[in-house]
Amino acid sequence: MSGSFGSGGGRGSWWRRGNDTQRDEAVAARDAAQLAFYDLEAAQREAELAVETVRAAEDSAMVRQALADYRGLTERINQVTLGYFAALDTADLEAAELPPGAVAEARQRLGHAQQQLTATQAELTAYLARLQPLVQHAEDQLARVAPAVEQAKRELLGATTALDAVRAAGLTATESAARLAALAPELTKLNEGVTRHGIKDTLRRAAEVRRQAAQIRAEAEQLPEQAAGIDRRLASLRTRIDALRTRSAVVEPTLSELRRGFASACWQDLQRVPQQLDEAVRAAEARLAEAARARDEQRWRRRRPRSARFARCWTPPTARRRRSRTGCAG
Repeated sequence: MSGSFGSGGGRGSWWRRGNDTQRDEAVAARDAAQLAFYDLEAAQREAELAVETVRAAEDSAMVRQALADYRGLTERINQVTLGYFAALDTADLEAAELPPGAVAEARQRLGHAQQQLTATQAELTAYLARLQPLVQHAEDQLARVAPAVEQAKRELLGATTALDAVRAAGLTATESAARLAALAPELTKLNEGVTRHGIKDTLRRAAEVRRQAAQIRAEAEQLPEQAAGIDRRLASLRTRIDALRTRSAVVEPTLSELRRGFASACWQDLQRVPQQLDEAVRAAEARLAEAARARDEQRWRRRRPRSARFARCWTPPTARRRRSRTGCAG
């Protein structure tokens, strides 16, 4: 009897050792599947970054095909991930007691899940290798974005500073300020980045913002000197008109002397000179006042005011035959 009990005890120990061995194999399969899952998850994060980089760079046929391929891979990854989670739920390998066959089933399903995860990661790795040329091109484009955006922002800051200096000098620069304000939406889009607007559009937008801001800045920096130049020309014109009015005061006495001392033929063509001279001076003064108002309103004119030309070129009727020498048209 003692022998039979010993023999029965031996069979129980063998059964427990076999059960423990199966559980250990199932745990090992679970650990291997878990490691494969983490590796696949890391590879998928790398692939997501690469795909987003390529998507932001361009919209060519090759890129569209690569994105379509990745969508198919994503579906495959989701399927094997669900299979892995289902395998984990087959049995609680940490439980003290398990139903008959549960450990073996768990080991089989976890092993299969690990194989599927590993195979899918291999597919993903091959996909990343095929995608690498597009990624390299996209990264080259992306490397140009930050400097381009920074240059655009520097030009915007320079234009803003130049306009502030213009206002401090007493000039409004309304038109330039409006053009600068119109660039605000473009700056917002630059700040939103390539993820939303793409590399190509962002580079184009940065170049355009930089060009317009530089133009506004250059114009603003020239405004004080331009205003000072106009002030100098207006002052010169006032001096000329004053001199013309002073000279016109001697015309009437001179004409009276001609009437007394010479025949009618000598002075007849000068009869209307005082009136014409007075009209010319008044016209020049009106044009000068108009130019002064334009200066105050900062309506810059690139051409010389007509009053300046008139004051320079007006001559009495008797001297009109000499105008061809001075360049003054009749």
